[in-house]
Amino acid sequence: MGITAKDHVSMWRTVARQLKAGSQLTPALRCAIDESESEELKAAVNGVLSAAESGKTFDEALDEHADVFPRTTLMMVKAGAAGGVLDVIAERTAAGIEKGAFPLPGEACVPDDAPARAWRALAILLSSGVPILKALDLICEEVVSGKLRLAFRRMHQNVLGGGLLSDAVREMGDVFDGRVADALAVGEHAGTVDERMAEIADALERGDLSTLPRLHAPAPIKKMSTPDVAPVVKLVNTMLLEAIREGATDIHIDHTTEESFVRYRISGALHRKMEIPRNQWRAVLNRLKIMAMLDVMECRRPQDGKIWLNVKGEGYDVRISSLPGVNGESIVMRIIPQSNMIRSLDQLGLSDEKLAALKDLAHRPYGLVLVSGPAGSGKSTLMFSLLSEIDRDRCCVVSIEDPVAVQIPGVRQVQINRKGGLTPATALRSVMRQDPDVIFVGDIYEADVAQLAINAAITGHLVFALLHAPTSTAAMQLMLDLGVEPHRLNGSLIASVSQRLVRKLCVECRREVRVDESTVPASVAANLRGRTSTIYAPGSCDVCTYGYRGRAPIHEIMKPTAESRRALTGGATEEELREVLKAGGMKTLLGDGLDLVAAGVTSLDEVWRMVADAR
Repeated sequence: MGITAKDHVSMWRTVARQLKAGSQLTPALRCAIDESESEELKAAVNGVLSAAESGKTFDEALDEHADVFPRTTLMMVKAGAAGGVLDVIAERTAAGIEKGAFPLPGEACVPDDAPARAWRALAILLSSGVPILKALDLICEEVVSGKLRLAFRRMHQNVLGGGLLSDAVREMGDVFDGRVADALAVGEHAGTVDERMAEIADALERGDLSTLPRLHAPAPIKKMSTPDVAPVVKLVNTMLLEAIREGATDIHIDHTTEESFVRYRISGALHRKMEIPRNQWRAVLNRLKIMAMLDVMECRRPQDGKIWLNVKGEGYDVRISSLPGVNGESIVMRIIPQSNMIRSLDQLGLSDEKLAALKDLAHRPYGLVLVSGPAGSGKSTLMFSLLSEIDRDRCCVVSIEDPVAVQIPGVRQVQINRKGGLTPATALRSVMRQDPDVIFVGDIYEADVAQLAINAAITGHLVFALLHAPTSTAAMQLMLDLGVEPHRLNGSLIASVSQRLVRKLCVECRREVRVDESTVPASVAANLRGRTSTIYAPGSCDVCTYGYRGRAPIHEIMKPTAESRRALTGGATEEELREVLKAGGMKTLLGDGLDLVAAGVTSLDEVWRMVADAR
């Protein structure tokens, strides 16, 4: 008799019921075996269990029985495992098989039902987290045939090129009614494509498309054949290459009700660079999602991915993030040049005094070094430079990062995976059993991670830790706020370093100015007048960006003194501790910035702006 669709539906519903009741997957499958009436299906599920118990994942075990379980089922299970919702996926799989959307191996398609089955299968796959390109592949291979298969294959090619699904469907009037394209366009605008596909399937089954949502105005029809897709690909390539050429660190793609535009972050400031034609905005976003292997049909939740670029022999890691908004999605891309991420301290353009102080930290045998600053202040680059000073052949260096920005030779790098149970705390506990000499901890913002970092430093390890804090003393206060006792912080801390990046003046167009005492305190003006008769402000020329070219670091390097340790143990506030350290000779971020102003490297306005929270 063989295995029927009813057998599959019963099995998946049993699995869904058991999982929802709190059972684990293996007991749920055993329960499905006990309740099944098909001996062949029992044998197949037993085979899946044996493969899973031998170390294979559930989807790998299913794949070994492709003669029983369709590939649509395999992709559903992969999506469910990734999202941690296998109970929901099992129920949807049962519904897909029951309604004929997921045909069993060897099952022939019924021509009259094929369109409805195809759209229903797409709706179930997309709502379960299967990416649109993979879903379209499955539709072509398992659900449809003949002319309909060619139509879905063409849709796949158009989406791969960055086009809209609704535009592709609209062009195929000989296969699909225009009302289907309208319904998809409404879904694309609202981020509910899967729901609209389910409505299309229902309408096709009823033979009545009049209930489908219609566009309030005719949608602009953009030809999506290969010659017409090229402009979108060219636009995206031009955007990425120009951003790299201009030294941008980020690309922002924004969309409002009136316009779509692109901005580059250059030297820490955003600059508007290009407009995107309104009929190409969605195609541009789709193209970028395809390059980053994201789901182009998912518009209701944030997505993250990355693109690897090779430009003139240089590698660039482009981290892409999409965010839903009331006017549509926005996309931000962080450009990480791999060649510039790992530079020695000697290449950072530091003064001899700062260079010697930082190198001393990298060669300490043990203790805690805090590196702080806001986002985009170059903390990671400084940290990698400190790690590059360590003899990684003679030392075991382990880093815990989220994400791993760049691979460092000789460093064991751990990628945090919270969904998989690898948190910073669990990673740090495991690292301590790996006999490390040096430990680099990413961002500390959890109490247990702060305590573990202190423990590691006290027990004879050199620990570097990143924090989002404005000053060196604020970083210490953050550790106290996370529950670290003052005497333990005193016993482990060897330095707290805070960093900012200030824009460097363009030497071609900078102009002389006088110190304006109406905008800065008299003490600052006196400090500058005591060292130089000339300071500079930005000008404007063809070789710079609003008078600036490149950036330079300013630092606040705090090394504890006997007075500061007594103040910390005595319960001093951050402000009181800061005054003690300044009295002991600590150069603040403002003081270091004024050195660059006096040397003509940057402007007073730029330093004043960057240290507004650290004066």
